[in-house]
Amino acid sequence: MVTSAPQHHPEDRYGCNANGCYLLPFGMRHKYALESNRPRLTDKCRSMGNRINPLFGSKSIELVCERSVVFVGSSSIRFWDLNAWFPGKTYLNRGFDGSQISDSIANIDLLVVKHQPRIVVFYAGDNDIAAGKTAERVASDFVALAKRVHATLTQTKILFIAIKPSIARWNLYSRMTAANELISNACNVDGRLTYIDVATPMIGQEGMPNPDLFVSDGLHLSASGDGFWTQLVKPYLD
Repeated sequence: MVTSAPQHHPEDRYGCNANGCYLLPFGMRHKYALESNRPRLTDKCRSMGNRINPLFGSKSIELVCERSVVFVGSSSIRFWDLNAWFPGKTYLNRGFDGSQISDSIANIDLLVVKHQPRIVVFYAGDNDIAAGKTAERVASDFVALAKRVHATLTQTKILFIAIKPSIARWNLYSRMTAANELISNACNVDGRLTYIDVATPMIGQEGMPNPDLFVSDGLHLSASGDGFWTQLVKPYLD
């Protein structure tokens, strides 16, 4: 039975509020970030690195996933419950909220290289466009990320999930489409890169994003949205 995803709380965006930062277990949905007993860190987040290190540095939540599959990117990755949607797999979730492609590049050793994955599933660019970056910049950042990964892991495959159309950011979709096209072209010339078009089938019959795929904020994916993405990505992981 598929249930609708809970609403995204504004304080969950970076795992922080005025009182400090919170350690959010991987694969948990939005509602768990609101629980009063969530672990609290003593220092406030001051940088993207500070947000990542507490999440990914603890041995208690570290998974052994060498030569397997690592999911990296922004909130669409972090809120994807990989254990539920890919049962029996040991896929590693290294998504973190509010991130842009440049943030993953800056922390690529921590997020990707240390795990030596055979496949990286990557979603970002959404926040980049919302922050005012051009389609060309988004595409060039993805190419730079791929080069950083392949500098050490020469045979690792990188699957780029297309920047999604959303209700909340529909006014930005023409720029997102341009970025997707540039990234698709980059993937076509490197056999280690694959572009997965989730964007086109997310548009409904009315020519707008299918509302069933989103929670009430019109930006983050619902359980139906996660299931839809799973169907499109899974064939590339087998």
